[in-house]
Amino acid sequence: MLIRLLGVQLRPYRRLIALAVLLQLVQTLATLQLPTVNADIIDNGVPCRSRCSAPY
Repeated sequence: MLIRLLGVQLRPYRRLIALAVLLQLVQTLATLQLPTVNADIIDNGVPCRSRCSAPY
């Protein structure tokens, strides 16, 4: 009974709730991907393009 009442009250906000869930999923996937990207940068380095000839 409580679930049904909650569904009725939240019905006008279905799109916003779906958008919030989708954006939360994207944020979670991006957060989980970040260590992999960092590890790849550490393991392989940044590709040398025009900065190779710059003196350090």
